[in-house]
Amino acid sequence: MDIPGPNDLHITGSIFEHEFSITQAGQLVATVSKRWFALRDTYSVDIAPDQDDVLILASVLALDLAEDQEREHRDE
Repeated sequence: MDIPGPNDLHITGSIFEHEFSITQAGQLVATVSKRWFALRDTYSVDIAPDQDDVLILASVLALDLAEDQEREHRDE
């Protein structure tokens, strides 16, 4: 994920299975897991200490939105 400055976020794992980790400058900054319960999606986002929580959460939500739009586009 391209963010201003030299420390882009790198996402590895299975985005489509909603199990992935986020690194920045070679360090693990967050792990993400998404589960479906009833009518709502539930996220587990474990963010390392001293990280930009808002940036990490916004990145996860942006990724989820992009994946939803891709799924809708495929279903058309």
